[in-house]
Amino acid sequence: MSYIDPDGNGIHNRHPTYDSERGSPNSVSQGEVKGTTSGAHWEAGTGSGFTTPRLRFVKSGASDFASAQGVDADDNGVFCLSCHQAHGTEEAFGIAWTLDGGISAPGCDQCHAVAGD
Repeated sequence: MSYIDPDGNGIHNRHPTYDSERGSPNSVSQGEVKGTTSGAHWEAGTGSGFTTPRLRFVKSGASDFASAQGVDADDNGVFCLSCHQAHGTEEAFGIAWTLDGGISAPGCDQCHAVAGD
């Protein structure tokens, strides 16, 4: 399960997120090399994971609301509020969707596409 424990020590590692303060953007397509994300699935916006509304995302280089809305795996990144609600939910860790299915849960699978559809 390299997506949550890449060094294999049994300790969950934090999910990579956009960090504008430190100039460290991320993108959905960055995980394709390791097979942990699917840019094509993210851009299509249909199939597994999309039974819940599209995740909130940041778009690298966007300077206004209109340009920040474009869906592109090469410059769309996740940030804390992509997956978590600021004041919590009934789900573990304040996740914004139901966690049935683990990493294949709706929301997670928008980027990870492990369900394969």
